[in-house]
Amino acid sequence: MKFIFLFLILACLMGGWFYWYEVRPAKIRHDCSWVKHTSGFVDAIPAMTEDELWQKGLLRDCSTAYESVFYESVTTLCESSNSRIIEKYKNAIDAVPAKEWWEPANPKEYAFCLHDQGL
Repeated sequence: MKFIFLFLILACLMGGWFYWYEVRPAKIRHDCSWVKHTSGFVDAIPAMTEDELWQKGLLRDCSTAYESVFYESVTTLCESSNSRIIEKYKNAIDAVPAKEWWEPANPKEYAFCLHDQGL
């Protein structure tokens, strides 16, 4: 009975050492060899008419632009902004999901990752 208990303690210690000094570093080296990149997603944009854009408050009334020396340029900027918004919502745009891909790490990234993980 004493030998079985001693054997179990020794097996647990050796298993822990094997994990800590062999399995864990190998997994860290493997994980640090690759860098994950992601591209952002794009929300869907529904098509809207000019009236719908006015109702949603996305367009501004350019006739109420404040009076100043630069009145014409402020009005022109407001009108060009409205026309860009109208053009953007003219056609519906489908949502684009985020994409993920992996690339091999360069030597600096690999060294940093190893250091960060404690190796």
